[in-house]
Amino acid sequence: MMTKTLRRYFNALRSDMQNLFCVWWNQQAARKYAAKHPKEQNIDNEHAWN
Repeated sequence: MMTKTLRRYFNALRSDMQNLFCVWWNQQAARKYAAKHPKEQNIDNEHAWN
């Protein structure tokens, strides 16, 4: 029973860490893209607020 509980706990923890890593990775990629394409970002921002 204890082994099963620990396994569930660590699987959930691993899954949360993977999700956090994906979020971080996508944010980094978005920043790099925005730095290389500033004109596209300005156009997108103007349309988002109108």
